[in-house]
Amino acid sequence: MKRKIRIFLNIVLFVVCVGSLAFGVYSAKTAKLNVSGNVGFTAHNCKVDVYGYIYGHSTAPNEEPIEGVTNLKKPDGSEATSASPLKIDGTTVSLTFGTVYFSDLGSTNTKPEDITIVLTITNTSEYFPVLIEDTATDSPYSNYAISCSNPLSVLYLSSDEEKTTTVTYTLSAKQNAEGNYDNITTPVSISIGMNFSKIDADAVGKTTDGWEVRSDGYLTAVPTKAQNNNSDMLIIPASVTNGTTTTPVSIISNSGMSLTNLSSYKKVVILKGVTSIGSSAFYYCRSLKSVAIPSSVNSIGSNAFDDCGALTSITIPSNVSIINSQCFFHCSSLTSITIPSSVTSIKDSAFASCTSLTSITIPSNVTSIGYNAFSVCTSLTSITIPSNVTSIGYGVFSSCSNLNSVTFETTEGWWYTGDSSATSGEPISPSDLENASTAATLLKNDLEPYYLKRT
Repeated sequence: MKRKIRIFLNIVLFVVCVGSLAFGVYSAKTAKLNVSGNVGFTAHNCKVDVYGYIYGHSTAPNEEPIEGVTNLKKPDGSEATSASPLKIDGTTVSLTFGTVYFSDLGSTNTKPEDITIVLTITNTSEYFPVLIEDTATDSPYSNYAISCSNPLSVLYLSSDEEKTTTVTYTLSAKQNAEGNYDNITTPVSISIGMNFSKIDADAVGKTTDGWEVRSDGYLTAVPTKAQNNNSDMLIIPASVTNGTTTTPVSIISNSGMSLTNLSSYKKVVILKGVTSIGSSAFYYCRSLKSVAIPSSVNSIGSNAFDDCGALTSITIPSNVSIINSQCFFHCSSLTSITIPSSVTSIKDSAFASCTSLTSITIPSNVTSIGYNAFSVCTSLTSITIPSNVTSIGYGVFSSCSNLNSVTFETTEGWWYTGDSSATSGEPISPSDLENASTAATLLKNDLEPYYLKRT
């Protein structure tokens, strides 16, 4: 009998140990990350409406998995919505989302899902405010990194599209030295600092502050950083005042040379009214990380952003029809670019040596792509050639080592030639272009030295 009792007790002890182990493993994999989302604004003499949310796959306090969404709160505790946003009027405020419990796998090589903060901001003032994101690259704590989708924006009043912007922050887990994602069990407050400043036309664009513009509208010099209160951001005005004379700025250029004093700025905002960014305007501005281009700009000259090695993303206005030659040549940090449907031509070497560019969408209205347009885009993996394209220059994908997919929307009627002005040449079999992988290999190898045309 005693022997049976001992066996029974051993079995019970074994079950308890196994159960404790299982519970420990389960607890580690469902450990909750207590996230309190706060976003700080400083607004100066401007009015904005804000609403948004913080989102991620979440584990509720009762350990039931949910889609974790909590909306931005107003001071009275109610939720801010598009119909009833939080109104900010020239004050410093802290935007609060409340608490969300995000699931964190803890000490595993499986990456937890990102945490996302989305804010929609609308200008309701009489001014043009500029939104300056100050801490998007700062990690709120060592195990996560934060990035921002739209770190620089000017909110105009002239159209609904330009007076509202959506800013997305992504909080991504970082791996430790062992390649694992560490568990975080302590409450964490996400604080994102942004600054709203009023752009007053009377406050910028005075020749006494270092601005120079020719009588024909060419802006030829901007203030030094010392003249610009040592700020890293430059606001380029739509006009320059010299005493009582005001001259509109139409072209940002210096007769094909880079603009005087421009190269030291990290962020540039161009005010609406400027119509053209001239050739080499931002050439070799290696500190430039972001630039806001207004819809009034209808042309961007060749080499305009040539060798802007720190530029990470850019949006081309919808009035631009041509991406000129070497416009973004050697923008080695450029990871994304938005090309509007208005563009019909991409010129020679327009994006050559954009080694960080992972993807790009060629608009459907494009009819020609110049030689070496995407050469040495070593991070590019796939691209689609729209059906309206009838001309492709030689070496268009030369040295694109990771490009393995080129999709031709139209595979019929293509031929190749070594003469750019030829009206006929050697035919290309449609079957060679129907397979995206085969087409990529063909353009990078056998057809690399030739012009491709379609009748």
